[in-house]
Amino acid sequence: MLRLSILSATVLSGCVFYQEPLHGTIVDAETKQPIQGAVVAGRWRPWRLVIPFGSRLNFPRHVAEAVTDSDGKYRLPPWGPVLCWPTAQIHYPPDLLAYKSGYELKHNGYWDKFGMPRESDWNGETVALIPYRGTPEGRLWDDRNVVDFCMSGDCPGPLTALYEEVLNDKPFLGPKAGWLRALEESLKRGQ
Repeated sequence: MLRLSILSATVLSGCVFYQEPLHGTIVDAETKQPIQGAVVAGRWRPWRLVIPFGSRLNFPRHVAEAVTDSDGKYRLPPWGPVLCWPTAQIHYPPDLLAYKSGYELKHNGYWDKFGMPRESDWNGETVALIPYRGTPEGRLWDDRNVVDFCMSGDCPGPLTALYEEVLNDKPFLGPKAGWLRALEESLKRGQ
């Protein structure tokens, strides 16, 4: 049914975005044991040619998150089809990140000099997270990058599980955790 919808949308508009399900396993890099409660988030953004101004990365078309189970497994559900402008748009694979309090932030990291993701090799794979042994200042930098992943007003939805996992870093951050108050208030309001 999804394939028929995609075919119909493509014929009608000339352009369609969609994603089959993405799945994998998150493990501890040292023990190779599964990590329960890690959050995997995906952000799908098209790249569009804007004549005569060059090209630019559009706002996210879709965001999704999944929390790993006791076996470290996650699944980001399929989505789409979503029609796009019949102009030059390229649908790159998603920006993906894996995050768990107490571990280093991991992202799919295939970027060229223009900041466009080129591939996602996480689907069906095992991703290893390294235990975090840095300073609170370094962790603060990671946490801010996680929150910025999809906090802007043009993001199509909140990543609640991801933001709640960031809040688990408050004891480690100590006095530097003050900036998380706004995130806590936002989650309480359901935004």
